[in-house]
Amino acid sequence: MTTKNRMGRVSHRQRFVSRTVLLCLALLASPTFAQPADTGVRLDVVVGELAASEPLIDPDFGVAARALGLRRTVEMWQWQMLPDPVPGAAGYQAQWSQQAIDSSAFDRAHRNPTMPFSTAQWWSDSAFLNGQPVSPTLLATLDGWQQQAVNVDALPENLAAIFRAEKGLLFSGSDSAQPQIGDLRIFWQTLPAGPVHGLAQVDGTVLAMAEGAGLLRGMGADAELPGLARGARPGSDLLWWLLAAVLLALALLVAVRRRARK
Repeated sequence: MTTKNRMGRVSHRQRFVSRTVLLCLALLASPTFAQPADTGVRLDVVVGELAASEPLIDPDFGVAARALGLRRTVEMWQWQMLPDPVPGAAGYQAQWSQQAIDSSAFDRAHRNPTMPFSTAQWWSDSAFLNGQPVSPTLLATLDGWQQQAVNVDALPENLAAIFRAEKGLLFSGSDSAQPQIGDLRIFWQTLPAGPVHGLAQVDGTVLAMAEGAGLLRGMGADAELPGLARGARPGSDLLWWLLAAVLLALALLVAVRRRARK
């Protein structure tokens, strides 16, 4: 074999090995490997039926539901000052608002009354997934809130005399189509139990919240996991590592065999 041919084969072998190594590096750098940032916290995959053993109760209205979460939304019809009123026109307009609008700087005819109730939320401390308690902060990552029907007859007597049920909510005024300043409308929502999947930190026996953790509805095999890049799955990175290792080993084997033939 001529020196020229040998140099050509060596050059070809070097190109093959270098290209294989580059391919391995590209595989290892693939977006499929994207995982939550390493925070030193281990996240475990959790799948199962999430349920609450005790009901949640709104202590003010007595509204109760056996659910993972209970939310009360309170809105009051209030005056709001227009940001740039037209000269000579009214500088105020009335609107529904969950927040108490500060009217201390308004004229006396447009002062808002105090909100007697506020928006509130309660989380179950009796939620379990596969026999393990679930922290409220982890429950808060779950969606799927549903409207809760309200029974006026179940309200405390003093509140039942003020409110009436209308279109799934409580209204304190005489005509919801023409509310008056200070009128309230209140509704409740519940976060129902059901099958879930996700990632959680196991803190002792409790499934807790951590960076990259979260819960999603359903238990489908093709469901995405919170905190993972699209396409990533627990264990899928191992397959890519194995593929990269095989290609790298093949490149080294070819290089060794070609050198042995010299």
